[in-house]
Amino acid sequence: MVVDVRRNLAGAVFAVVLMGAALWWVSLPDAVRVPARTCGGVLPGREVAVLLPSKTRGEGYAESREPADSGTWCRMTAGGGALSVGHYWLTPDDARSRVRGNAPVRLAEVEGYANAYAGVLYLPCRAPAGAEARWLAVTVYRRESPVAGEGVPPGSAQPLAALAADAARHLAPLLPCDLGFRIAPGAPVAGTDVVEPAAPATATAPGGRG
Repeated sequence: MVVDVRRNLAGAVFAVVLMGAALWWVSLPDAVRVPARTCGGVLPGREVAVLLPSKTRGEGYAESREPADSGTWCRMTAGGGALSVGHYWLTPDDARSRVRGNAPVRLAEVEGYANAYAGVLYLPCRAPAGAEARWLAVTVYRRESPVAGEGVPPGSAQPLAALAADAARHLAPLLPCDLGFRIAPGAPVAGTDVVEPAAPATATAPGGRG
């Protein structure tokens, strides 16, 4: 009799444990699944994944295109976080790299800066249609997830700069100018100060004239 009671009690406890484990498993948020290539096959999914929340929180991976004056931006979202990759024209701001939280970065001839929310690389290219000499800022912006525990991970600056370099390598052959060099492989490294390039390349105007 005592043995039967103990067996029944043990069975009941085991059933409760199994039920609790099942409920815990069901309540776990799904892992974010980022494709091998993102933004129409341009950017490596592995580098994108480390900058997005790891759990979907009901929002799986998605990407979209957002037209802008400077061109189309690619927006990637998952788990309440977002990444936007694109470019715009401007003159490099040396002082910006020295703002607290910004780290100057360099990839051979290409320079820029990064922080926990953005990676920016400057390409020396004259704006189209004979505009004044400017530079193209290839930029990756990261929006922090509002979900507790899914904040900006330590060391985000370097992955953002690396993703900006991937975008710059894709963009370079499509620019309306010759940079005069080929963007080096790999990720940017920490530099000292962002030095404005000596002279941007000249764009080829319609009709074949510079």
